[in-house]
Amino acid sequence: MKQGLLIIFLISTLRLNATHIVGGEIELIHIDSSRYQLNLIQYFDDVNGIPDAEDQSITLYIFRKSDNMIMKSVLLFNEGSTFVPYTNIECTIDELITRRILYSSSVTLDPQLYDDPQGYYIIWERCCRNEVITNIRNPGTVGQAFYLEFPPLLKNGASFYNSSPVLFPPLSDYACINNFYYVDFAGMDPDGDSLVYSIAQPLSGFSSPAPDNIIPPPRPAPYPVVQWIPGITTKNSVPGSPPLAISRDGLLTVVPSESGLFVFSVLCEEYRDHVKIGEVRRDYQMLVIDCPDPGARPKLSVKTPGSDLFTDAPDTLRFTSEEEKCYEFVVKDSDGAENLEFRISPVNFRADLNESLSILSAGFDGPGDSVIFEFCFPECPFLTGKPQIVDIIAADDACPLPLLDTIRLVVYIDPPANSLPRFDTLVHSMEYNVLEGGNIQFNLKGSDPDGDSLLFSVISPVDRDKFDFDFDPVFPSPDRMELGFYWEGDCEKYDFSEQQEFEFLLLLEDKDFCRIFHPDTLHLDIHVELPPNSPPVISSDAITQPAELQILDSLIFNIHAMDPDADRIHVFAAPDGFDLSDKGFTPFEHTATGSLSAPFGWILECNTIDLAEGNEFTVQFIVEDDDKCRIDNADTLNLDFKALLPENDTPFIELSNVNSPDIEITAGDSLYIIIEGTDIDADSIYVSLSDPSGSLDAAGAVFFPVQGVAEISTSFFWKTDCSHLLPGSDPTLYDFQLIIRDNKCLVPLADTLDLTISLNNRQVNYEDVFIPNIFTPNSDGFNEYFTVLDLPLDNCDNRFQSIAIYNRDGKEVFFTKEREFRWYAQNVKNGVYYYHIRYSEREYKGYLHVLY
Repeated sequence: MKQGLLIIFLISTLRLNATHIVGGEIELIHIDSSRYQLNLIQYFDDVNGIPDAEDQSITLYIFRKSDNMIMKSVLLFNEGSTFVPYTNIECTIDELITRRILYSSSVTLDPQLYDDPQGYYIIWERCCRNEVITNIRNPGTVGQAFYLEFPPLLKNGASFYNSSPVLFPPLSDYACINNFYYVDFAGMDPDGDSLVYSIAQPLSGFSSPAPDNIIPPPRPAPYPVVQWIPGITTKNSVPGSPPLAISRDGLLTVVPSESGLFVFSVLCEEYRDHVKIGEVRRDYQMLVIDCPDPGARPKLSVKTPGSDLFTDAPDTLRFTSEEEKCYEFVVKDSDGAENLEFRISPVNFRADLNESLSILSAGFDGPGDSVIFEFCFPECPFLTGKPQIVDIIAADDACPLPLLDTIRLVVYIDPPANSLPRFDTLVHSMEYNVLEGGNIQFNLKGSDPDGDSLLFSVISPVDRDKFDFDFDPVFPSPDRMELGFYWEGDCEKYDFSEQQEFEFLLLLEDKDFCRIFHPDTLHLDIHVELPPNSPPVISSDAITQPAELQILDSLIFNIHAMDPDADRIHVFAAPDGFDLSDKGFTPFEHTATGSLSAPFGWILECNTIDLAEGNEFTVQFIVEDDDKCRIDNADTLNLDFKALLPENDTPFIELSNVNSPDIEITAGDSLYIIIEGTDIDADSIYVSLSDPSGSLDAAGAVFFPVQGVAEISTSFFWKTDCSHLLPGSDPTLYDFQLIIRDNKCLVPLADTLDLTISLNNRQVNYEDVFIPNIFTPNSDGFNEYFTVLDLPLDNCDNRFQSIAIYNRDGKEVFFTKEREFRWYAQNVKNGVYYYHIRYSEREYKGYLHVLY
């Protein structure tokens, strides 16, 4: 019964402005090798959604579960969208229009990088959900976190290929209050892994309506969940009697008790060999409305073979393959004016049986109409020794979902008599131990008593091409098989280093009428016994662990290896994450027979390693013997090494000819200093002088920087004068710094000596000056001339200029600028004379007597 027009009227009050996210999920599909297809499916509300909210590209992030480290970001592009179809197009309503948007890109995931045992997860977050959602708080401000987990891509050294589940189609219909709602929400797994479904609390993530947080920056798990309104929990996310639930195999059911738009989440967990390897979440919405009465469901009844009565509870029957196995059905619908469809759903086996129905659909014109159709089981059973269970379903075209009636048929079908094929052996297993170099040889025959054609096959995990196992029988006639088997266990032909056990299951099957699989089986186990081989042994000279070595030093020791069987041995060094030569280690790879001892060295030059990048290194030394069968029995020796900074003593500097670096000197004097530098480590050293003010050059001082090894010497010389005294500064201080540096690798050291030179003006006594006042130039050898022996010395303020002597008439009789003057009074008479001694800032005047 179609109720589309009335439904539009009833739910028109739900039209509100809202955002766009209905739900969605992530898919990771393996393509080949390390290539995958990464998809994100978003369901978009075309009624309440904002058109501009459809993204043209999105970025997903892959995290490692063990430490939440970001492994990769992947850009996905919008590949287009399609509308989610209704089950019955005539039930379409304007308020429920959903688009499926696909974002997709290929991505390369290197198994060597994705090998963490705890696996990985992929995340994308987006705001916002529909603001008309009924069962969560503040729905218009809540986003969705799209989430998928996948296993490590490398297990036990081998690539582990896996595709995530490809999920079920979304809900395409609305639900009605107090009416049973059902939908098959089960997906499929491309790898055949088991899938288990449960209802979960939707993830909201960290997004928000803030413009800069609609798509938030990547953040690791755990992710926030939506907040239910009061009275709602994950167990009744769609309230009802019963509330929303999903079976472990994916059947979603509910009899809703309230109208509204309800968000829910289905968790699909993926198992392989009973171990969980991944999961994917899908959020979605269910629209519940108050629908008109959908009418009566169709009524189905059946007449079993050999009976004249119709029933809705048929008995379990058993048939032979030759018997007719046809059931007659009648279906009635009291509503009339409806279309019905019929289908068969196998319960405990898989097969498409709909073509076995005499009709697949029918139209009813009035309430009294009925339809009769027939279904016949085939001659051969789908299951041997078990009942075949099928559901016969009649469905009308009610809205939103068809009303159903179902009759379950349970039958046993006995196959035709068949004698089973047989191998001609009296046992069902054969075991062979073959010494290396030996062989296995046997003949095997098989036949079928009924003369049916035979099929021979082998099931085994063994790579038969790798080891040349040949199981190609001949068939003298279709019902007879002969196999001649020959195989050599030769190490020179095959690599038994990783496998010496070989298991095979041989199957002999006949092509009986019903092709029922019931083969004869023979277990074949082959064990290759390899020749004895003693493992080699590796050792080293006794060294401390870790072996510590200062830069600029070297370390040499011997590695010893021997093989008790005197096999040829191969010895080599395997550094852990670095190149030997890059870190100063000598290359190490040697081959010998029986035994060897070889030196291994570590030489640390100044530029060999960068300590900022690490100073600890591990080197594994490995010895392998070249035994005939290449058995992996290597011995290893791990040695740890640690690089240290070199020790260094600070060089020192001293003045050898003065007692103190604080030196006083009078302007006009000369200063000469001998400077000596010493380094007890005998490093190269360099002595320089720091003169920040530049006064050294201005003063005319001379210093020679010097470089040498262990001991060096240089000098400082300065001829001072009054120009070096600064005005108003008496004394004038000159500060220099002598610096000595060594060039020790990585740890250069320096020492300094502060040199202070105090330049003074000469202190002169100008008061206590004795000037003679008489002399006798009479050639008697005494007091023959006039001079001043303690004439004051010059300084920077007052300098001697001249002396003049005058007679009583004021006539100058003697004049000189020489400080060490002598006046012999030649050509003058006895008498009194006057002298005038001039300094730049002072003068002396007096008289003296000349007596002959």
